[in-house]
Amino acid sequence: MAKARHGCWSVGDAEKRIHAYVRDVARFTVAYTSHAKARMKKRDIVIPDVWYVLEHGRIAGQPEETKRAGYCKYKICGKNPSWGGREICLIVIPDPGKPAVKIVTVMWKDLR
Repeated sequence: MAKARHGCWSVGDAEKRIHAYVRDVARFTVAYTSHAKARMKKRDIVIPDVWYVLEHGRIAGQPEETKRAGYCKYKICGKNPSWGGREICLIVIPDPGKPAVKIVTVMWKDLR
C-alpha cells in the first residue's frame, strides 16, 4: 500500500486498511483514550456505533503525523443507521504494523 509523502498512508489506503482491520475480528484491537470514553458517554455514542464507523466510514481530510514516528491521525466519518443516518466522526490512530486502532475522540459531525 502506498505511503503519502510525509510517511502517513494515503487517504484511500488508510480507509482500506482501517476497514480491513475491523474485519480481522480475531486479531483486531481497539484502545480508547480517556477523552474518547468521556466524549462517548456525554454524546450517547456506544461501542457498536464506533465500530460501524470504523468498518464503513470514509476518511475526511488529510492525515496528520503524530509525535510517535510512523503513526498518523485520521478523521473517519460515517452515517450510522442506528441514529437515523446521523454522522459520527472519529479521530483515530491506526497501528501501521498490526490490526489495532486507538480512538482519540468521538463526535457528532453536526455539532462541531
